[in-house]
Amino acid sequence: MIEIETSKTGLPILKSEGRFLNSSYDPVAEAQVWLQSISDKVKDFEFIFLLGIGSSYHCMTIQKKYPNKHILVIENDKQLIEKTAELFFDLKKIKKGLVQRLKGKN
Repeated sequence: MIEIETSKTGLPILKSEGRFLNSSYDPVAEAQVWLQSISDKVKDFEFIFLLGIGSSYHCMTIQKKYPNKHILVIENDKQLIEKTAELFFDLKKIKKGLVQRLKGKN
């Protein structure tokens, strides 16, 4: 079961089976430290693959730093994807954009 909690800094975070999926104190700072540790490894790649969506702070942080890179997140927990999308993403806009791209409209 995926639960929504609040970090010490007031941000929403996810908990699965009693474990936080990121820092329960400051998930943004944690994501920024993680990104600094891998920046030299990913800066020259066009595509970045992330295994696991967690609460998605790492996804948003890497996308903000590298807006022109293609980022693919691989996650097999459908409930986790849905809960993350509920918190952070407007799925209607994402689906509309995907349909427009498939039809050749930008």
